[in-house]
Amino acid sequence: MKASQWTAIDKGTIDLVRHFLRENKPKINARDLATLLDCSESRLYRIFHYSSTPLTVGEFTSVCTMFGKNPADEYSRILSLAEQDKPALQRTDLLVRRIEDALTDFHRTGQ
Repeated sequence: MKASQWTAIDKGTIDLVRHFLRENKPKINARDLATLLDCSESRLYRIFHYSSTPLTVGEFTSVCTMFGKNPADEYSRILSLAEQDKPALQRTDLLVRRIEDALTDFHRTGQ
């Protein structure tokens, strides 16, 4: 995926992960992050340069957990920073609705 195809939300997510890394250096480094995401360091490098596919919601949630952050708070933070990207926000709203529906179904079935 080209950098020009990344949304403001995608870029905001990576910028936030960079901030987490800087905050926790040297305790947590890029190699630890690549291991967590089960990806190569070269893919992580490409992600940080917006030239690979963006992090998935699950990957970002794992990153937040690794750094002791609340994923919901961090998602809200990213969305507030990316308000200008209306198409991305619409896609995110759809994704949030799908996640909420999945969680509702999960709880309804008693799992």
